[in-house]
Parts: sequence; structure tokens; C-alpha cells
Amino acid sequence: MLGVAVASAVIWLAAPDNWICSALAVVCIGGAYLTIRTGYAAMSAFVTGYVVFLLAMDGAGLTATAEERIGQTLIGGALALAAYAVFPTWQTVRLPDRIAAYIEAGGRYAAAAVAAYDAPSTADRRAVREALLDHRQARAELVTSSQQAAVEPVRHRGLRHSQVTAARSAMAALGRTSMLLEAHLPPPGTDSPLAPVPGAARFAAVLRAETARAAQAVRLEQPLDVSPVRESYAEWALDLPAPPAHTTDPAHLVLRDASFLVDALEGLQDALND
Repeated sequence: MLGVAVASAVIWLAAPDNWICSALAVVCIGGAYLTIRTGYAAMSAFVTGYVVFLLAMDGAGLTATAEERIGQTLIGGALALAAYAVFPTWQTVRLPDRIAAYIEAGGRYAAAAVAAYDAPSTADRRAVREALLDHRQARAELVTSSQQAAVEPVRHRGLRHSQVTAARSAMAALGRTSMLLEAHLPPPGTDSPLAPVPGAARFAAVLRAETARAAQAVRLEQPLDVSPVRESYAEWALDLPAPPAHTTDPAHLVLRDASFLVDALEGLQDALND
């Protein structure tokens, strides 16, 4: 309606000829392309102005153009709402897949951060950064779906709202610990007491595999079992040499942070198996 109003006002006040109308149509379609990523409202207004100027070049009456544009838009909207009512795409039924994607992305991020302590390199840092971006994207999609599902008139037959909230809390703890590990990564090619950490890559491999398996269990509505992560962590702790008395071994600081990852995954298991 805004596009119709503005374009109609220009035609009514300026009475442009076909050349001016064509130039204005080009400006409008250019504006539509420039605003296509900003949302529906601005792009729709530009597209509507583009159509009005095109129809004005054809000699169509201004009133008829406005009525047809608004009326047909309303008809199209009604058809879209009717189709949505008949074949709803509820976000509620997508929540398990969104949670699974969040778990998988969080596991990849945590595994990349831990593995980078085995032998820090530029490639490892790049892998950690890419995993972080994937993790943020998965989290944003889950948050959006959760907000929309909260106001939908349907409920998932398997997942309760309290489970989704607890799962998000557990994965948030996993993400915070992963960011802590990433923040303390030593620069590649430098001597650091924080790296290499023996056994980090092996634990990271188990972490990555088991979070992927947990994600698949969520999709299949099966119970989670992250005990292999705890077992791998226990083996890593036993294999790591004990630090000298009255000292703090940097490798054991990494091991301590990794224990928070295990705790977070066990919290996720408790939330979704409850």
C-alpha cells in the first residue's frame, strides 16, 4: 500500500511521460534489489512502485492500477494463509531437528577447540572459527524456531517446553566453555606451556563423534547416551602425567576446562531423557 501511495502520488502530481515512468521503474527495481536482504517491507514497496510505473506507461488508469495492485495482493495473501492453514509448516515439529543441528554444531565447535591444543596451527584456528560461526547460526535458528513454536497452537508429542529450555541451557554451557578454550589457544608456531597437550586430539575425536550420534538420537526420538565422552575423558585424565607438587600444569588447566564440556553434555542428556 505504501508503494502504491507513493508511486500514485508521483504520477498524479508530476504527470510523467513514458520515458520518465520507465526511468522511475528502473529506480524502483534497483531499490528492490538493493533492499532484498533487509526484509520484506522495503523490497515489497519498491516492487509495487515498479509495477505502478510500468502500468502507467501502458496507459492504465491510476485508480484501476491502485485497486488492482492492492486487491490482487490481498487475494494472494489470502491464498497463502489458506494454504498455510491446510498445510501448516509448524516450527514445533521442526524443533527436534533444530536441537539436533545445534548439538551437532556445538560438538564440532568444542571438538575443534580441544583438538587445536594438540598441535596448534593456522589451519586449526581457521577450523575453530568456522565451527564457531556454524554454532552461532544453529543457535540462532533454534532460538527463532523456539520463539515461534511457543505461540503455535500445536505441541510436539515428544519434546516438552521444559526439555527444550534445559537443552538450550546445557548447550549454552558447552558453547561458553568452548569459547574459553578458544580464547586461550596459543598462537601457532610459538612455544607455549599450553600446547601441545597429549591426548587432546583423541578426546576431541570422541567428542565430535558422540555429539553427532546424540544429534541423530534426537532426530530419531531415541534416548541419549553420552557416557563414551565421560569414559574418554577419564582415560585422558589417567594418561596425562601428574603435575609436580605445588605447581599448576597448563595441560591440566585444559583438562579441567574439558571436564566442563563433559558436564554440559551430561546435562543435555538429563534434559532430553527426562
